[in-house]
Order: sequence, then structure tokens, then C-alpha cells
Amino acid sequence: MEAKRKEVETLQARIENLAPGSQERIKAEEELFKKRLTLETSRQLILKQAEKKQLDYFREIWQDIYFVIGRYAEEEGFDLILKSDERRLDSPVLSELQYNIHRNIVLYNSSQVDISEEIIHRLNADI
Repeated sequence: MEAKRKEVETLQARIENLAPGSQERIKAEEELFKKRLTLETSRQLILKQAEKKQLDYFREIWQDIYFVIGRYAEEEGFDLILKSDERRLDSPVLSELQYNIHRNIVLYNSSQVDISEEIIHRLNADI
């Protein structure tokens, strides 16, 4: 990307030294337009790829959390597990996925039923 950006800058500087309306300037401007289009397309592609990686990573973290909570509940003999519907993890957009995960809010819970520290400990340990 950096090399493409430098090419665009170099070509832009060269165009400024060419006579307005000359064939050489017209060709250089066309080339500049194509290079800018290629640069922007590449930038958009890289952003999409980065967003997908971020989405996959975020999804993987939450799948690990759900797995550890389920295993903990089974080991500790819980009769009821309240968790989000896993289909909510299928969102193709990171902000939507984050919203789906965080939209369920516990307004109150006793410290006796708070297993957060144990879950964090297990997540930090080798799953």
C-alpha cells in the first residue's frame, strides 16, 4: 500500500510540471486516476479483511467463554444455565455481534451466584 501511495504522489507531482491540456498530461492524469482507483480498492479490501479477522477473533473469544461457562456449570452441578442463543454469534458485522452479546443485562445478582472470577480464572488457564 505504501509503495502504491508513493507512486500516486510521484505521479501527482509529475503532472503538476506538465503543460495543461497537453497529451502527456492527459495520459498522466488518466494513469493517476487508475492508480488512485487501484489504491482505494486495495485499501477497501484490506479494511474488509481486517474487519473479518476482528469478527472471527471476537466470535472465537465468546465461543470459548460459552464453552467454559457450560463446562463449569456441568462440573458444579448447576441445574439451570442462562446464556445467549448461540445463533446470535452468526452476525457478519462486528458491531451487531457485540450488540447481540451485550444486550442481555443482569440488573441484580447476589455475590453468592457470581461465578465471574472462576470463569476468568478458567479462561486464563489452558482450556
